[in-house]
Amino acid sequence: ELKQQTGTDSLEAAFLALTGTMIRDESATAADQMRQVARVWRR
Repeated sequence: ELKQQTGTDSLEAAFLALTGTMIRDESATAADQMRQVARVWRR
């Protein structure tokens, strides 16, 4: 569903299309990353 929604070929690409690349920042903690994922799923 996310791949169709974003027009991407992989789940990772769909995730990045929805969240942007800021989540990939090395300084982000695992908790920060999980909060970002939770925000996406609440939309």
